[in-house]
Amino acid sequence: MAAIQDYRRLLSQLDDLFTQAIDTHRSEMECKRGCSQCCHEDPAIAHVEADAMAEGIASLPSERRAALTQLVTAALPADGTPPPKCVALGVDGACQIYEIRPMVCRTWGLVKFYSKGWGGLRIPMYSRTCWLNFKGRPMRKTEGDGLISFDVDTWDAALHAIDVQNAEERGREATTQLTKTLQVAATLAGILGVERA
Repeated sequence: MAAIQDYRRLLSQLDDLFTQAIDTHRSEMECKRGCSQCCHEDPAIAHVEADAMAEGIASLPSERRAALTQLVTAALPADGTPPPKCVALGVDGACQIYEIRPMVCRTWGLVKFYSKGWGGLRIPMYSRTCWLNFKGRPMRKTEGDGLISFDVDTWDAALHAIDVQNAEERGREATTQLTKTLQVAATLAGILGVERA
């Protein structure tokens, strides 16, 4: 489907942005394999992201799908509460779906820029998602400071356009605004056919 290809191109652009940030701010960023600070959440994702994850998981070798199923089964709390960490986080601290992880996972370590404001404030602002990165740096951008940031509003608008296209291609009702209502844990459990004990 064309929307999934557009989504994958968007992810590639995000990966390029993240690489640029790492190259520019290596001394201020702790992001590396084995750091799982950002994996102790169960982030919400859009439908197109869930559909892309389903396609990606379907293309995995059967042994890897089986291992992922075991991991997700073990990580889901039986009482229905949210998991304390991402269900795709391996015992080695590495993401087991790294190549198909959603947008939020690709941008967690970046400084976020909200061009339309955030939290009811209608002024542009910067925010740090990971407190391990950019320690001691005030989150105010001045012209020319060279800070590589992730413009949430711009990227979310692009994701919404692709999500609408994906809904139309799949015969689902499209939303008028970007809604990230699917949790990663429940999405992976559904894709893999895992039920809570």
